Amino acid sequence: MVNEVPPSDQDIAKLRRSLSNVGGPSRYRGDPALKDQLEAAFTPPDGFPERALTHAFHPWPGRMHPHTARSLIAMAPEGAIADPFMGAGTVPLEALLAGRQAVGNDLNPIGHEVAWVRTRRFSKAATQALVARAKAVWKVAEGRIEAPRRVSPELARWFDTQALHEVLALSEVLREGRPEWPGSPADPLSRTLRAVLSSLLVKASRQVSDSITKVDRVAHDPTPVGRVGHWFKKRAQELAAELDEVTVAVSREVPEPLLIKGDAREVPADLPALAAVVSSPPYPGVYDYFAHHLLRCLVLGIETGSVADREIGSRRQSERIGLEVARDRYVDDLARVLRGWSRGLVPGGFVALVIGDGQVGKKVVRVMPLLTKAAAAVGLQIRGTVSQARPVFSGARDEGPADPRPAPKEEHLVWLEPTLVPEARDE
Repeated sequence: MVNEVPPSDQDIAKLRRSLSNVGGPSRYRGDPALKDQLEAAFTPPDGFPERALTHAFHPWPGRMHPHTARSLIAMAPEGAIADPFMGAGTVPLEALLAGRQAVGNDLNPIGHEVAWVRTRRFSKAATQALVARAKAVWKVAEGRIEAPRRVSPELARWFDTQALHEVLALSEVLREGRPEWPGSPADPLSRTLRAVLSSLLVKASRQVSDSITKVDRVAHDPTPVGRVGHWFKKRAQELAAELDEVTVAVSREVPEPLLIKGDAREVPADLPALAAVVSSPPYPGVYDYFAHHLLRCLVLGIETGSVADREIGSRRQSERIGLEVARDRYVDDLARVLRGWSRGLVPGGFVALVIGDGQVGKKVVRVMPLLTKAAAAVGLQIRGTVSQARPVFSGARDEGPADPRPAPKEEHLVWLEPTLVPEARDE
């Protein structure tokens, strides 16, 4: 028997991608009329510019591929496009590019801020001012790096000393504002630069990666003086160019996106008519999603409240309550989301979800039976599903007979449609 050597955190980080769907052989089940379109939507073509515009602005584990979002939006009838789990805003941005009203929602305060930045249409003068403001912020922050400050052990363990003092100085200056910066610290430029700093924090820290929230056990050279400040100014300049591209690409007639910081189970009453709900809900037991951004909230001084406790399908909560209870709760939560957001669909509208298998402990949680149950409970039917295999990083096993091989997981693109008219489903 060969002893398997578990991969290191660094090995896993290299294998993971920020984009959820990564391609590969697929299998299709459902209406043959949808097969070609869904398979094409789920398989990004070679050379697709996945980092164009603001798509690559901020790291975000498991974000939907922009090709998938773009393809699904193009299949929708006339009306708005909604994403109740917008994350960093890929679907709202693609909706704007398609000339659609965009509605985005997320519980995560970092996601809300990043999505806001990525969908801005700044004037050329505003993006030039953004670059100038970044330089001015760093100039003030540079004079504060050596200032004494009390730092919590929880924060200090994530950074070496130089990096810590540079990120804290930048954060302090942005939160305080300056009289010569009109409207700061709440003005759009300062708000945008806080997101710029957020985009750099894992890179500047000892965290293994955006998807592995552990302190890196591998020793690294100390951060050179001014390195974080250099990254900050450079990233602001890159973002300015990306926002210029967004402004050119999105028509002035397209309304501003409606971005909501809220629980996807609690649907606002005043949503516009929806042509489609295009989203990637949390996978059951895959991540403690908010943990990926807790470091950012600590540095930026963002109040987190009960965000972590309200996450759907988090690994932490699922392991605490046990596999069976976690499954039932996931079905109930997903049903509430689907019921609320599908009520606003126009005739011919649909729900399209990128969703995948998860795990609780060492047990793989198959998501399709859970999604099928949740959909049936609220009057939705699955019309087509494309499935692709995904790598397993943690030795998870299916329930049942012992098997020395890791259980393969799958990720799915699922098309759902109402089975009843909205009036009947609301009774």
